[in-house]
Amino acid sequence: MRLFFPRLLTALMVVVMVAGTASAQPVPTKPASEDAPGVVTAEAATYYLPRVYIVRLQDPPLASYEGTISGLPATQARETGQARLDVSSPASLAYRQHLARQQEQVIDAMASRLGRQAEVLHRYEVATNGFAVRLLPGEAEALASLPGVVSVRPEFVRFPSTDVGPTWIGAPGLWDGSDTGGLAGTRGEGIVVGVIDTGINFDHPSLADVGGDGYDHVNPLGANNYLGWCNPTHPSYDASVHKCNDKLIGAWDMTGDGNKGEDTEGHGTHTASTAAGNVTQATIAAPTMTIVRDISGVAPHANVVTYDVCVPEGCYGASILSAIDQAIVDGVDVINYSIGGGPTDPWASEDALAFLAARDAGIFVATSAG
Repeated sequence: MRLFFPRLLTALMVVVMVAGTASAQPVPTKPASEDAPGVVTAEAATYYLPRVYIVRLQDPPLASYEGTISGLPATQARETGQARLDVSSPASLAYRQHLARQQEQVIDAMASRLGRQAEVLHRYEVATNGFAVRLLPGEAEALASLPGVVSVRPEFVRFPSTDVGPTWIGAPGLWDGSDTGGLAGTRGEGIVVGVIDTGINFDHPSLADVGGDGYDHVNPLGANNYLGWCNPTHPSYDASVHKCNDKLIGAWDMTGDGNKGEDTEGHGTHTASTAAGNVTQATIAAPTMTIVRDISGVAPHANVVTYDVCVPEGCYGASILSAIDQAIVDGVDVINYSIGGGPTDPWASEDALAFLAARDAGIFVATSAG
C-alpha cells in the first residue's frame, strides 16, 4: 500500500486528542522516513494543522467495474457492449449500493481507529471509489492501514491553464466537411461539452440560446429542463444568477465559495467559449484602427454544462473529483479540463485515474498538457 502524507515533527497532539477513548487505537507517532518514496513534505507550520486527504478504496469505481464480484454484473461500458455507461441501469444501481456500503464500513472503521468522527467532505462512486476527509497527518497514517484502503494522499491543487483558437487546430475543415474523411461536416450539433473550470458567466453571448449565425440550439434534455443548480428544484437554484438556456443546459458549483457557479475569474468562460462558444461578432478597438470579426468556439453548436471547481487560491482535488463524477452522471459527451499544475504521476494521480474512468464511461476527455 502506498501512503503520501506530510512528514511529522511530532504526533503528540494527535495522541492527546484520541487519549481517553477506550475504543480508539493509538495513532502512529513514528514519522515517515526522509528516504521513503512518494513522501510529500510540508512547511513546519503546517505539521500540526488538519488538511484534506483523498482516500481511494479497493474496488473499482462504477465506470470501470468489469464484473469481478460474484452477484454484481459488470457496469463498464466496454463490458456491457454499450457505447456509454448507463448510470441508472439495475447493475449500476446495485454496484453503487455496494460501493456505498464499502465506504460506510471504512468510515466507521476510521472513526473507531481515531476515536472521533472525522469530517467527510465528498464521497465518490462513479469515476473514483473513495472520499475526501479532513485529518491531521498522523491520523492519515492511521487510516492508511485500514482494510480496503488503497491510498491516502493529501488533496492535490491544480491551476487554470489556457486554450487555443479553432483555426490553429483545423476546426474549419470539420465544419465544412473537407477534413472529415467523407463524413458530413459538423459544428457540434447534438454534443454536450462538460467544462470543469472556474465557473461560467451565465449571460455571456457566447453561451446564448441563439448564436450570431442564427443557429437556435436544441436542449437535449427537453425544453426548460436543466441540470444542477440551473434546475429550479435544486436547493441552491437562484433565478437571478442561474440563467440557463437551450445551449447552457446546466451548471454546478463544487467549491462552496458562495459564488453560485458564477465565473469571477474569467478562465472558465474563456475555455467554455473556446470549446463550444457561439458565433459572435467581436470588435477590437485600437488607437489607429478598429477590427470587427466573427469569432466562435471549436464546436459552436454544441451544448454546455459547467462545473465550478476553482477558488482564487487554485482548483482543489476534492472539488475536481466531484465534478468528474457528476459529469459522468450528467451524460456529457466531452469533458474539457484546461487545468494543470506541473508534473504528476499519470498512473497514480487521482484526477488522471478519474479521467481514465470517464473514458471507460465512453466520454472523450480533453485535458491541459501541463
